[in-house]
Amino acid sequence: MSDVVVLVEDEISQDCRLAITAPLGEFSAARGFEFRPIPICLSLREVDRIVGGLIGHTIGRGSIPRPLPL
Repeated sequence: MSDVVVLVEDEISQDCRLAITAPLGEFSAARGFEFRPIPICLSLREVDRIVGGLIGHTIGRGSIPRPLPL
């Protein structure tokens, strides 16, 4: 891995998604965990408007993180 490149993309093909997630699924399955990513959204809010956030997927056993009270 001498010439690694980091890309930020707004869309991902199914082939690319599988290339990224397959090793994690195999690693997890070998240890008895089922890899079931669940879409999540973390939003930063100011009163009643969203001022930022992240969109992604869980990587654990399918548990959805709960928001912490402010």
